[in-house]
Amino acid sequence: MDLDMGDAIVEPEEVAPERIRTLRRTEFEVLVNAGAFEEERLELLAGHLVTMSAQTAEHAQLAARLNEVFVKGVPADYIVRPQLPFALSHDSEPAPDLAICPRTAFHDGHPAAAVLVVEIAAATGTLDRGLKLRLYADEDIPEYWVIDAKTLAIEVHREARRGRYQTVTRIDRRTRIEPLAFPGLVICLGELVRRP
Repeated sequence: MDLDMGDAIVEPEEVAPERIRTLRRTEFEVLVNAGAFEEERLELLAGHLVTMSAQTAEHAQLAARLNEVFVKGVPADYIVRPQLPFALSHDSEPAPDLAICPRTAFHDGHPAAAVLVVEIAAATGTLDRGLKLRLYADEDIPEYWVIDAKTLAIEVHREARRGRYQTVTRIDRRTRIEPLAFPGLVICLGELVRRP
């Protein structure tokens, strides 16, 4: 007898954790190169495929303006990577809104180190303030910004140690900030993106 399971959902408590097999980054890249996800925007986070959210006009405008500022302002031995894969660890390949990477940090086509990672989040930003925050801290990314797409407020996370950021500063759209790696590169989101 055939059973139609439809769109059955496996609840996490139904499968013993030791029986769940996550993807490694190298496996994910093989699948991507084979065209397995051509119609999808995905990130690999802690071995799991996670769909990327659609971008609002506010998000896209902010990402484009920040990209411009960083491309013009960082030294030539760094590269600004907007919304491109980042080889964070053996089981994570996020595509942050911006990552500023040393040109010497490339491994197998993607950079494996960054001095600054920026994520532009919706008001809740659960993924950016939760799992991604932990993953970036675990890999000692020295500075991580989570920008609220609507208010332009920034949560600045610095001093990664033992999988946690030791300092978190919240600044509003009118406050100027300099990335740790680029003193003198002053950014004020309220001046960069004019909004009512």
